[in-house]
Amino acid sequence: VAPYLRRIYDALGIELDPHWEVGRYEFIRRPELSAERSADGEHAQLRLAATLMNRASRAQPYPLIRLTLEDRWGTALAGRDFAPSDYLRDTARAAGMLGPGERTPVNLLVIDPGVDTVGFTLDICLADSAGAVHCASDASGS
Repeated sequence: VAPYLRRIYDALGIELDPHWEVGRYEFIRRPELSAERSADGEHAQLRLAATLMNRASRAQPYPLIRLTLEDRWGTALAGRDFAPSDYLRDTARAAGMLGPGERTPVNLLVIDPGVDTVGFTLDICLADSAGAVHCASDASGS
């Protein structure tokens, strides 16, 4: 029914902005960070592997994943938001939805910013129809 309703709203010029539950995404496999060399051998890279699950009762879009690399004091050294097409093996799925209870592997690859990097944080984010990004760690994110 949702696709038909969307078409009706579009025809009427009414923008639909569903209330996604960003706080209902969860990393169910502890994210692992490993160091490796780039394919050309010129750069040190960090690879992060995890498994993401949608714990909401309905399908939700694949989220943005915000990775922040930190030094030993927790100060951010570098960060990046990864779109679904950046972390999904099958990039054709990026425009789709993650079903309720569904899991998906997440694989992120970044250039290592240096020896001071000893930790990281991950956040799950979604953009609203106006383009504003809301993350699970925000007070308004869930």
